[in-house]
Amino acid sequence: MQQQNSPASAWIAPLLSEALRRIEGRRPLALHGLQAGGKAWLLAELAGRIPAPLVVLCDSLRRAEELLEDLIFCAGPRPVHLFPHWDTVPYDAFSPNKEVMAQRLQTLSALLRGAAPLVVTTPQA
Repeated sequence: MQQQNSPASAWIAPLLSEALRRIEGRRPLALHGLQAGGKAWLLAELAGRIPAPLVVLCDSLRRAEELLEDLIFCAGPRPVHLFPHWDTVPYDAFSPNKEVMAQRLQTLSALLRGAAPLVVTTPQA
């Protein structure tokens, strides 16, 4: 079945091409103006076209979790991982949350195995 050229493909192809050039050149890529679903779709497309993991930095844990949900839908069979920040500060009298520790270790393990094509995180992580 042949793909039909839609009006949207006229601007999507150059956008993907430029994004891939920036990623392959190891230059940061900032996505502004895209709504959550569009951003997730673009990131999932990019992750499927590059050999290395794509790490997405969100400004807050809430936004990272929202993007994670959208990415799970858009990425299809590709796994998507969240690398959350610690919920404690150094030298606290209590240990970090076990779920946060488990999620961080699970993501790091997947990265080491090459099984994490998409990782969503925050600057605090």
